[in-house]
Amino acid sequence: MKKVRNWSLLGVLALVSAAMLSGVPASAAGNAAVETAKRAEGTKLVHIVNPKCPVMSSVNMETKVEEKMTRMYKGQRVGFCCEVCLGKWDAMSPADREREFRKSMGENPVEITNPKCPVMDTAMEATAPEKMTRMYKGRRIGLCCETCLTQWDAMTDVEREPLVRKAMGENPVEIANSTCPTMGTTMEATAPEKMTRMYKGMRIGFCCETCLERWDTMTDAEKGPLVRKAM
Repeated sequence: MKKVRNWSLLGVLALVSAAMLSGVPASAAGNAAVETAKRAEGTKLVHIVNPKCPVMSSVNMETKVEEKMTRMYKGQRVGFCCEVCLGKWDAMSPADREREFRKSMGENPVEITNPKCPVMDTAMEATAPEKMTRMYKGRRIGLCCETCLTQWDAMTDVEREPLVRKAMGENPVEIANSTCPTMGTTMEATAPEKMTRMYKGMRIGFCCETCLERWDTMTDAEKGPLVRKAM
């Protein structure tokens, strides 16, 4: 480090002197010399891949940081928010680094609330990579692809609301039964889609999740007489 500092100071003086002798303004020469010194000390800005610090995951990173605040990891340049985090990264085991790197890239799986993608209406798993999700009115919504994520980000809340309701199975759909097959309670002409099941070409609605769960455990022989009664 001492050699780098000495070289930097001498380099600044040499470049400024040479520039002045050749007629270049001292201020311009000084700026160029300082920039050269910074590069020599590893302070030039370089692109990084991670949107968050791998150690302090609550800290968002810029797209460029000083080179000395980065490490190469599996062919990718990873940036850190401070020297403390850099030191902790250097002390980590390979397994810990992999976990923290995935987290900083938004690749760690998180639970989502929607069974379908709000944009494409495709079926979703119970979890999705964090970077493929957005928070909406206290719910974590998962999107199936980058294209859907981009479209979602361009929408207003007014446009998002019906899509979320549909993705959550909350949009009302017409049902065939006048009473709940399980409880016998009176049903409206429509029910939230998630509170229905298809049975022999008919959409059957249920009054509550308990009834829905009971229905899902029944055999067709058990369902038949209940449906006829509910109709």
